[in-house]
Amino acid sequence: MSRPVVAAQDRPRERWRAIHRSEDTRREDLKMRFFIAAMAFVLLTATAHAQGTGKGHKGELQKEDQAKKKEDQEKKKALEDAYKNTLKSIPDSNEKPDPWKTMR
Repeated sequence: MSRPVVAAQDRPRERWRAIHRSEDTRREDLKMRFFIAAMAFVLLTATAHAQGTGKGHKGELQKEDQAKKKEDQEKKKALEDAYKNTLKSIPDSNEKPDPWKTMR
């Protein structure tokens, strides 16, 4: 059954209903807001929880990481030694660098 269309200005009760929503509508809105907030919280924490899984393989990964670190340190040391040897092979120059030397 549809109610006849009555202007809110004609009846005070209709005007009041137009301004104030019912308690049921407010409760439904509150429930929906709570549900949306809870779902956002669950989705955000689920991804964080998924990042922390895989605890059983950490020991194996740490051993591999330590081996890689040792190899990397050895490579860095070899490169540093080669760099120092290359610097030693460059002769010292006694004259100051002058880019306009040939132009004068």
